[in-house]
Amino acid sequence: MIKKWICLSGFALVFASHVWTLDLSFGLETGYSYNMLNTSTGYRTFTSYENRGGFMFGIPVLVSFNDSFALGSGLRYIQKNYRYERNFINDGFSIYSDFTNGFLQMPVFADYSLGRNNWRVFVNMGTTLGFWMHSSRKGQWMGISQNPFDLNYVQLETFSERVEFDETRDRRFESTLFTGLGFRYTIDSFTPFISIQYNYGLTDLQKNYMTRQVARYNNTVTVQLGVLFNPSVFRSSR
Repeated sequence: MIKKWICLSGFALVFASHVWTLDLSFGLETGYSYNMLNTSTGYRTFTSYENRGGFMFGIPVLVSFNDSFALGSGLRYIQKNYRYERNFINDGFSIYSDFTNGFLQMPVFADYSLGRNNWRVFVNMGTTLGFWMHSSRKGQWMGISQNPFDLNYVQLETFSERVEFDETRDRRFESTLFTGLGFRYTIDSFTPFISIQYNYGLTDLQKNYMTRQVARYNNTVTVQLGVLFNPSVFRSSR
């Protein structure tokens, strides 16, 4: 047992020393997400799914192998929201539900950059693995008047509620492909950046639980601001 602990301790020290010498950067990012639900309303006329915005934030990690090539990962929270709306043209009103969906994602990607001096233009491409953490909705729905003499028996009511997941219906694990473009500027050990990414959904939000099922995919554009910190630059400057 003692020998095993010594071996594990030695391996941990070697691994830690190797990580410490890597050209590794990590930081914080936040931004805006614009989600487009890719689906069909089928035969339902005057019914639509509308795009909605949200926000995202995360902890990016970047390992550089030279001035141009790096591999990246990290963790981030991102909202993928949408609206369900149905218009009653003849009656002059509509009902809608604004859905707010939160996902925890782990991206894995390759990053290529070029530039002069401290300015760099970069492109990246990779995939994400995500977990659908929560869902809620609020909006306007039809209610029935309790007054039997009310000619306008249909009344519009507002609501706000949490959406419970259904194990039979909802697929909570999601994967995407993404590509991005951005700029970064290095100031000593800090590198502020701005980027835009397009995430293409690979997995249906629903399990195969019924016949003639209509697929639903999230396609999301994000614009994010952030800063990376490189401890190796900080150590070498001391």
